[in-house]
Amino acid sequence: MTTSDSSEKMNPARRAAEWTREAGRTRTADMALGMIELQRKTFVASLRGVGKLQEQTGKMLHKVAQNASWVPDEGRQVVDEWTKATSRGREDFQKTMEKSFDLLSHYFRRVKKGAPAAKPAAKRKPRAAAKKKAAAPES
Repeated sequence: MTTSDSSEKMNPARRAAEWTREAGRTRTADMALGMIELQRKTFVASLRGVGKLQEQTGKMLHKVAQNASWVPDEGRQVVDEWTKATSRGREDFQKTMEKSFDLLSHYFRRVKKGAPAAKPAAKRKPRAAAKKKAAAPES
């Protein structure tokens, strides 16, 4: 019996354990991907609602600022700038979250395929701190 024959005739319990591990990883990755999609859709729908509310609030404040004689021109400009800033903030937040969902989905697709997870980069001590520590006299 050669080495290749022995690896093909693997212990049935070991083969079952490996199959279960593989199947478990696939099921877990599928479940995580489904949850990510659910969260993505919920986030998009919620943000769409917030956007509509923000738009209506901005229009209302703009009308009030334009029609109120007691609001100075600076106040009107502040209202318009505030409306633009909140809209930009919401758009930036949406882009950041979409990128986050994409990265998370990409990770779980790699896990599902069986690709090894990337190891986090090791933290290095700054060279200056290492030199100071080496130069310091021991007590």
